[in-house]
Amino acid sequence: MKALIVDDSSFIRRLICDAMKRLGFQPIEAHDGAMAIDIARNDKPAVILMDMIMPKMDGYEATKILKSDPDTAQIPIIAITSQIMPDERKKAEEAGCNAFFEKPYNFWELRATIKELIK
Repeated sequence: MKALIVDDSSFIRRLICDAMKRLGFQPIEAHDGAMAIDIARNDKPAVILMDMIMPKMDGYEATKILKSDPDTAQIPIIAITSQIMPDERKKAEEAGCNAFFEKPYNFWELRATIKELIK
């Protein structure tokens, strides 16, 4: 199964890719929301781990577009962000994210969430 990792930081992408490999996923990387949309439409990953704050197109906008597209709407999207403002979780949910994690995230909690979302 493929997992799309979307973050503007190559360091963070690498960390999350390594974690996803440990969970048995084949990671695919995108550095912004626009690239994530193209990859998701072409590769149909089992799950998307999306940073919310990125240049060009942020994760909120990318999530809204993916969730409004019948070809990608069913793909679970997990927000992983360093934004810890009180309204960030609500903003991510309103965009269509299925789960929300703050950086640094807990690997075991992320694992349990992914298992729940892609039963």
